[in-house]
Amino acid sequence: MADLVMGQLTDRYTNRMGRYRPWLLLLAVPYGISVFFVFTTPDWA
Repeated sequence: MADLVMGQLTDRYTNRMGRYRPWLLLLAVPYGISVFFVFTTPDWA
C-alpha cells in the first residue's frame, strides 16, 4: 500500500531537482535517526 501511495506522489510531484531527489533528501534525516536508534543499545543498569 505504501508503495502505491509513494508512486502516486512522485508521479504527480515535479520539482526543479527532479521527481525523486526532494523525497530522498526529506526522508534522509528520519531514516538516519531510525538507523541510529536501531543499532544502539541503551545502558540500563
